[in-house]
Amino acid sequence: MKAEFEKVSIVPSQSFVVRDVIRSDRIFFKDTWHFHPELEITLTIKSKGKRFVGTDISNYHPFDLVILGSNLPHCWLTNEPTRQIIIQFDKEWLLKQIINVPELRNLQYLLDKSKFGVSFSAHFAEQILPLFEDLLHLKGIKRYLTFLQILESLSLSNEQKLIQQKGLELTNDPIQLLRIQTIYNYIAEHYHETDLCLEMVAHEINLSKSACCNFIKKNTHKTFSTLLNEVRISQACKLLWEKKYSIAQISHKVGYKDVAYFNRRFKHKMEVSPSKYGK
Repeated sequence: MKAEFEKVSIVPSQSFVVRDVIRSDRIFFKDTWHFHPELEITLTIKSKGKRFVGTDISNYHPFDLVILGSNLPHCWLTNEPTRQIIIQFDKEWLLKQIINVPELRNLQYLLDKSKFGVSFSAHFAEQILPLFEDLLHLKGIKRYLTFLQILESLSLSNEQKLIQQKGLELTNDPIQLLRIQTIYNYIAEHYHETDLCLEMVAHEINLSKSACCNFIKKNTHKTFSTLLNEVRISQACKLLWEKKYSIAQISHKVGYKDVAYFNRRFKHKMEVSPSKYGK
């Protein structure tokens, strides 16, 4: 499924957006898998499920805290009531603050890492929760200073790790960026086809098979087969949450000819069998 663009509206009277998001559940990818140019800090207070960031699929639990870079696709899936506090802000605006205030320059390292996604420990998230709660109600200079305090705490924390250890390396070359986007979009739109192969993707971006293979490895640190399996498994997760189809039906719907092979690939990625996933 292709990630949807989300329009984030930051009003002129504010420097960033903060929202308290409460849902009964969130089990469908539709209108969920999205991206936006603004950076995002999300603290999940309630619920557990699967967190999807770029090409990473991970379990998440209460006090899941992440910062996500510009245009990094993401979503959280759960069949439980959920509450999240979400902060979104413009990267260029923050960079201007860093340039003008020497004490904030250490935030540059956090911004650089955010393009891969950065997660923080539940222990750290629980400690910093009061600042997020305060931010929902503060106004004026106190709101701004609390936001900076959150950013400083994130940048100084030693309880953080990259979500995508070797994730997508962003490029400023518009031709290369278009090729990367085309590859991901093509896989997202055709993953269910059992005959989908590297040659088809290579043809789509006007490269030879070998050149396409090297391009994918250089820019994602993964093989085409790995990318395809990750997309198929993520879609299988969605269908398993919906509980409408048998495992054999899901295997076929996401592009696998052999159910046994699907079961092996799923367990390898998710560390649990399809029959036990989501229970």
